[in-house]
Amino acid sequence: MPRVKLNEHGVYERHERLLREYLANGGDTIAAIRAAGYKCKYPERRFHDIVNEPNVAKRLEELRAECNKRLDTKADDILQALYDNALSVLSDFATWDGEGNIKFKPSSELSRGQAGCIKKLSSTTRTFTAKGGGKTVTKKVDLELNDGLKAKDMAMRQLELYPKEKAPGKFGEEDFTKMAEALESARAQQIAHYVQESGVKNLSEINEAGASSGRQKGI
Repeated sequence: MPRVKLNEHGVYERHERLLREYLANGGDTIAAIRAAGYKCKYPERRFHDIVNEPNVAKRLEELRAECNKRLDTKADDILQALYDNALSVLSDFATWDGEGNIKFKPSSELSRGQAGCIKKLSSTTRTFTAKGGGKTVTKKVDLELNDGLKAKDMAMRQLELYPKEKAPGKFGEEDFTKMAEALESARAQQIAHYVQESGVKNLSEINEAGASSGRQKGI
């Protein structure tokens, strides 16, 4: 009978599978033993006997570290999406002038985080035929962002910016001033990044237009 070789991590492939099954199912030792192909009367004892071997124990810690790293990355992505929604303004998605001419930015110019702030985007084209036979074509584009106020509230809680000694709904003017300053600081960083990417130089126009449009849309 040929001798079973160790894999590149210093454990048998069957042990490797056992450890991966154990981590994948949330720590169910019996299910891991069965999934790895072991048939024994006392599966839990068998599992602990294997895992207590030094090389297997080391490999288990390595696999756990890999899992934690992946989870941390996913958590960071979720938090970044939350902050993107909390700090988004209409000028991230469109430009306009004093005459009411609005131009939406193409999707190729939006970052992944900015695109994630869009809740709904639709386009409707209508054609009207006049009595004389002429035709008029109109196009309507609707852009709806995610709930910015809710995202701001979630971001405030995540960053622990709410005063801990006061219950929600009982904040004074000073409290809201501090909260606004904290969010404005984070928003300023995002605007600076936007300016760097787009090449726009007039920050005051961006801030004024973004804040005005944000209030109109409730963000």
